[in-house]
Amino acid sequence: ETLSSILKLRFDLMAKHKLKPNDIVFLRGAQEEMFNKLLQLQIAPNPEEIIRWVFEHGVDKTLESYGYSSDEAIRISSSGTINITKWTSKLNNTIKEYEGHTEYFSNLKHAAFSSSKKILFVNRGVDISRPLSAQNDCFWWGYQNFSLINKPYNTFRRIVRGYQSNKHNDLKDSKNRILCTLFKQPLENKKILAGIFAKNGDILELFESN
Repeated sequence: ETLSSILKLRFDLMAKHKLKPNDIVFLRGAQEEMFNKLLQLQIAPNPEEIIRWVFEHGVDKTLESYGYSSDEAIRISSSGTINITKWTSKLNNTIKEYEGHTEYFSNLKHAAFSSSKKILFVNRGVDISRPLSAQNDCFWWGYQNFSLINKPYNTFRRIVRGYQSNKHNDLKDSKNRILCTLFKQPLENKKILAGIFAKNGDILELFESN
């Protein structure tokens, strides 16, 4: 339901503002990365260990939303490559039945930035000691002490992320900081944080849904 909702929002925005497909970017997060590993479970060297780990981190809920049993998935993960391949093929075909879902997972971006390269958008973090092309999993798993960043990263004078693990949020002080986090713990929080930014990284407006 979440994916279908944001895909509908994308189409609505494109129609209303005459946007091009590349004008709207979806970033890959930890949940999407783990779900992608689930879709390729047949090539994992330790499928049972993988599936239990991703389920412990919430992927079981995504799987169940497509009508699949997490208990069955765990059982199949220890039944051999052939059975796992049949199961992942069936799951991939089910996802194709939901308009736009396969394309969504195939086109997720690791990061996004403005044409001026003054503002960078990431899911969770970035290792400022490495170039963007050498981040590995930092974009969705985060990086140690990333919340304490206080200097520009290459040409980027503003970094915007959509997730943080701790419950502290400095949204009110974001205009004076390099890092802007558009997320509030706990995960059950229904409010959405959003922002409007200039190409040079300036924060034009930050707001929260009711």
